[in-house]
Amino acid sequence: MTTPAPQILHVTSEHAGETILAILRAWQPGQSWGAVRQLLSRRHIQINGNLCLDEGRRLKEGEVVRLDRKSTRLNSSHLVIS
Repeated sequence: MTTPAPQILHVTSEHAGETILAILRAWQPGQSWGAVRQLLSRRHIQINGNLCLDEGRRLKEGEVVRLDRKSTRLNSSHLVIS
C-alpha cells in the first residue's frame, strides 16, 4: 500500500483570516471536525514548512499549507533551545 502524495494549498485572500481547521474541513469534503482535528494532532499539517498543532491558527494570504498523510516526527535537529 502506498502513501498518498502530499497535498498543497496556497492560501488566497478568499481564505485569509480563517482557522486552519475551517480550511482543512473545506479542503477535505465529507470529513468530520474530529477527523480534521486528528490531522493536526497526528502531525500531518505544516504551514510554510513548520509543523502546525494549533487548531485555532488563523491563516494569512500567501501561506502554504501542506497535508502529508505521513506524519512529521520531531528529532533533535528540529529543536532550538535558547
